[in-house]
Amino acid sequence: MVDFILDTIRLPAEAGTCRYLPGASPPALDYHVSGAGGSSVKHMGWMIDSYALALERYSGATVAAYAKDVMNFIQWADRLGLHGPEEVDRLLLRRYLAFLDTRGYATATASRKLSALKSYFSWLESTGNMAGNPARQLQSPSNTGKLVDALTQDQVLSLISGYAGRTPRPVMDARAAHPGCCDAEHAMAPQRMAVELARAKSLRDMAIIEVLYGCGLRVGELCAMDMEDVNMENAMLTVTGKGNKQRSVPMHSLCIESLDAWFSQGRRAVRARVDGRDRGVPSRDVQVAVFLGMRGGRIDPREVRRIVDRRSTTHVHPHQLRHSFATHLLDGGADLRVVQELLGHEKLATTQIYTHVSKERLLSTYSNAHPRAHADG
Repeated sequence: MVDFILDTIRLPAEAGTCRYLPGASPPALDYHVSGAGGSSVKHMGWMIDSYALALERYSGATVAAYAKDVMNFIQWADRLGLHGPEEVDRLLLRRYLAFLDTRGYATATASRKLSALKSYFSWLESTGNMAGNPARQLQSPSNTGKLVDALTQDQVLSLISGYAGRTPRPVMDARAAHPGCCDAEHAMAPQRMAVELARAKSLRDMAIIEVLYGCGLRVGELCAMDMEDVNMENAMLTVTGKGNKQRSVPMHSLCIESLDAWFSQGRRAVRARVDGRDRGVPSRDVQVAVFLGMRGGRIDPREVRRIVDRRSTTHVHPHQLRHSFATHLLDGGADLRVVQELLGHEKLATTQIYTHVSKERLLSTYSNAHPRAHADG
């Protein structure tokens, strides 16, 4: 997995490219960073290959993000004439953060890049390859205070209720399309299949919205769910989150109903179509994935984003449903620690941002509803 991830990482053109050289065996892998002038410098001294291998306990997305962030830093350091991590100090890292700021990186992105560097230098120190960790005392760039963009309950209900008023394209009657066909049943078969798949798609999309909002899942967590992770009898989901950490999340009755309809009617129709056409879809995904694409493979995050967007009159990102899940729980009086556990946050501070959202809603409601809030003087 790590080999594949590193092999596919490419830096932006203006920053050069970083390439994982195939054919070598860890930990003696070789990296080249090509600068704008076309020069190529070996970076075996940075030991980025061994660091990436040490991240294998994390998800593929985390490994890819951290490896790319560290390699971006290496390329930047190379332009300054540095040849290894032992030449990096705290002041240089502060200069790098300033560089990211001048390039217009968002605060969250700069914070993630710093987290990757902290992880990298911490690993170098723990493995005895550096005497200290120059990133240890660095603080993440301060957040501008922008609150998460949660949906209102009415907006969520609009998403759940349907396709924002859009009417599905009608299916042509096969008998009218083929008046000379002697086998009416055969002519009607494609139409029946189209109707079944349209219904299956609707049931799937409904279940996806219910699970994203009703359980507060990340999109990647939803796509990775297998059938064994769903306990309908106990109304619980087993969710594998960041760092491959598992948590149990309860399901409400409407969420269970939507999943049951998808499993018993929609998913079965998709599987029947795949079995009948044999498009080379990986058999394991067809058998075990909770949510399938219309071709039978495991659904991917891009398709989930399209599903959510299709059902809204305005642009809505799936992660907003997770924000809304947390915000609405706190609005209803849920304990912050409980919300932290449900979201799978490692640190309580990550969850606390939602308390600010709830306070904003509280003040807005008070200002709009209380008669004395509008009194002069």
